[in-house]
Amino acid sequence: HIPMLCATEVLDEYYMGICCLVTVAQQLVFFIIAAYFKFDKVTDFAGGTNFVLLAILTLILGGTYHQRQLLVTIAVVLWGLRLSGYLLYRIIKIGKDDRFDSQNRGFSFQFAMFWLTQAIWVMAVSSPVILLNSQCQADPPMTSSDWTGLAFFLLGLSMEAVADQQKFAFRNDPANKGRCWSRHPNYAGEICLWWGLWV
Repeated sequence: HIPMLCATEVLDEYYMGICCLVTVAQQLVFFIIAAYFKFDKVTDFAGGTNFVLLAILTLILGGTYHQRQLLVTIAVVLWGLRLSGYLLYRIIKIGKDDRFDSQNRGFSFQFAMFWLTQAIWVMAVSSPVILLNSQCQADPPMTSSDWTGLAFFLLGLSMEAVADQQKFAFRNDPANKGRCWSRHPNYAGEICLWWGLWV
């Protein structure tokens, strides 16, 4: 099947413009909240939920709800809600984000750059999902590549979830004070699941 663009066009035929505006708006709102109250508890939550919002928005705008589009959108929603919920819980438990210890958590250039970088990250990583949901050909069949990609996504999501929990438990055990925990399992899971979605 030759990809066809959806009948509904908002700013541009691929929904990139509206997604950019939504992403900038969400990150700006969260930046203002975080800078005004001078805290960092919503930084990662704002990133994860932004992915969820874009996936659902583009699925609704496309309006075709094909199996591939539904599977990928549901996958992104599951990943985004799990990760943002976990990171929000973690930061509430530990109290602060060490990444910002050397920065002014108020209306500073450094703090603003974090939010700008996060907006770019959200758009770059979300682009395959946005483009998929803007393609509205008639009922494209699922192929072995789709199921392979789904398997990679589920494997990566499981790896990331287990590694996050193990790391959190390790760091909260007083017996492990001063000892290091490898971040690689978390990142390996993240890479695996997004490659799966791309496939």
